[in-house]
Amino acid sequence: MEKVKYKESQKMMIERILIKDLISKIGLLSRMVIQLKGIIDDEDEEDDDEDEEDDEEDDDEEDDEDDDEEDDEEDEDDDEEDEDDDEEDEDDDEEDEDDDEDEEEDDYY
Repeated sequence: MEKVKYKESQKMMIERILIKDLISKIGLLSRMVIQLKGIIDDEDEEDDDEDEEDDEEDDDEEDDEDDDEEDDEEDEDDDEEDEDDDEEDEDDDEEDEDDDEDEEEDDYY
């Protein structure tokens, strides 16, 4: 009888030890899960920040492309104005030549 009580008390002690061990392991696991969740959240925030930076860079590139297109259009407009100015200069040169010829004729007479 004493042996049976002794074995039962030992079983109960072993069960208590195992239960305490399980509880401590569950606590450890829950802390690890919380830490991992925090790390994952931090990485998600970093990814979001990187995505925002990438979006800003893309916007800057699009703005640069728009600026380039505007510059090209302005260059084309400037080229057209230069051509018009060249034509006016040619016309002015022709008028000057005509005037010079007229003066020469007047001087001759």
